[in-house]
Amino acid sequence: GVIAVAKATAIADGTDILGAIEVPIDCTITELRAKTATGTATVTFKNAGSTVGAVNATTSGVSNTSLSNASMSVWDDLTIDVSSASGNGLSITVLIQEA
Repeated sequence: GVIAVAKATAIADGTDILGAIEVPIDCTITELRAKTATGTATVTFKNAGSTVGAVNATTSGVSNTSLSNASMSVWDDLTIDVSSASGNGLSITVLIQEA
């Protein structure tokens, strides 16, 4: 799935910036990716409160495949925290593989 913030929107630090994303299948998260329109931000992904991985997003886009707590069951919550935000427009990609 892909989640995006419009380019004109300033990126701000926050916890659970989207509330939660429910995964619709039993799956394993295989890759996290984040990209900014301008500036940088650290994006941390959590599964039931445990960190799956973090991405130091830049305008080039950055991926992370070194993940932990990546197995998710149907309707588990994936939350996203943002810190050290400086810039505009945040795009996030989460790749999953069905279990």
